[in-house]
Amino acid sequence: MALSPFSSKLIQKSIILLGSLNLKPNRRKPELTLIQLKPYPQNLIPHLPEILPLIQDVGKQDPSDFALHLKKESLPVPVSDVATLLDCYQRAEIKFPDIHKPGMLYTKKSIEQSSGQALITYKKLLFSGNRAVDLTGGLGMDTLFLSKKYNEVTYIERDENVLEIARHNHSIQHIQNVTYVCADAESWLESYTGPPFDLIYIDPSRRTDEKRAFLLKDCEPDVRVIYPFLDQFAKELAAKVSPMYDITQLQREIPDIFDIYVISVQSEVKEVLVVSKPGQTPGEYEGLLHVVMLNKKGWLISELASGLEVEDACEVADQPGLFLYEPDPAIIKAGQSKSLARSLGFKMLNYGTDYLTSNDDFPGFSGKKYAISDVLLYKPRQIKIYLQEHQLTNVHIHKRDFPHPVDLLFKKFDLKMGEQAHLFFTKNADGELIVIVGELVDKN
Repeated sequence: MALSPFSSKLIQKSIILLGSLNLKPNRRKPELTLIQLKPYPQNLIPHLPEILPLIQDVGKQDPSDFALHLKKESLPVPVSDVATLLDCYQRAEIKFPDIHKPGMLYTKKSIEQSSGQALITYKKLLFSGNRAVDLTGGLGMDTLFLSKKYNEVTYIERDENVLEIARHNHSIQHIQNVTYVCADAESWLESYTGPPFDLIYIDPSRRTDEKRAFLLKDCEPDVRVIYPFLDQFAKELAAKVSPMYDITQLQREIPDIFDIYVISVQSEVKEVLVVSKPGQTPGEYEGLLHVVMLNKKGWLISELASGLEVEDACEVADQPGLFLYEPDPAIIKAGQSKSLARSLGFKMLNYGTDYLTSNDDFPGFSGKKYAISDVLLYKPRQIKIYLQEHQLTNVHIHKRDFPHPVDLLFKKFDLKMGEQAHLFFTKNADGELIVIVGELVDKN
């Protein structure tokens, strides 16, 4: 029977399609061989020699604009992956300026969750020994500092893609004393039967279902759950927690705290680190609260240390003095403002804020110092007249223990952000609303 031209073409196409699948035309159940593609950014590794020249010398160009000018047909990987790598490199050059090297790989999430260079540099001063384990390896930046201070380091990470990124980056850093294990922290601890480590380091994930979390019970893994069993695994535990964490609550949730480090980088609290000695005898060591202030390179600007139990009593000023002192955010976070005021002979501005005041011009203060030019009662009409008379239109607005938000104050007094003056909306010792006009004269 003769076939129509249409039937002949259909059979030819079927034979060609089946042939491309390496199948015989009469096989009833074709078996497909699937090629598993590497996820981003592992898929970039074989092509880095081609990709890196494309993103060099791009500067701060927007990755989306950069992607528009790439020739898709000449790229061995998707354009979006190259643009994402450029975006990650721009972030990494800011967060890890002396650690980042061409060829390293990142994801946006891994960069966001990783410790920055300043914290990595400082933490190298705190720990050393023979064997350490990082239970939440992530991008591997904390493992990087551990590898410099311990002879053997075990890296644990449940996401295989993230693990391979860390392994790749460590190879570029010539790190050879790290063992990589793809597992979650709890499962690995349950199965571990080796000798105890000198240090267990843990940085719980503070993202669940794409939402930020900061309480230990909401993080993964939950340090509170695994902590009681850690004494059989290590001599020392270091746990990184959210900068938002309440220090008093932290002491209740993690027993036997050895030290707490509240660390700020360029006047921003970046990390709270809890160091504990599992199994230590209660009362054997009175823990210390360290307030650490770093510059962006991780060099120490100032460090204060005190007992974990802090007195609350401090003298309050009848009137603001010649200077207003605002402690570094790490000092405020650690609840050490009153202690600092007592040690310097300063007074608190009122009972509800961390502003300090004095007539003394104290050099090298751990925070910011402002010279006070005027103190006004909060009477909006008179304040508007004052601002007009002094031609103040571009200012910084600060507020503590004050009922109105900053954006409303800018709008209410027709002000814009600027450097003409600093206005502090707060209360005096009698609880009256006031505005302090000052000039920044020292920033440590």
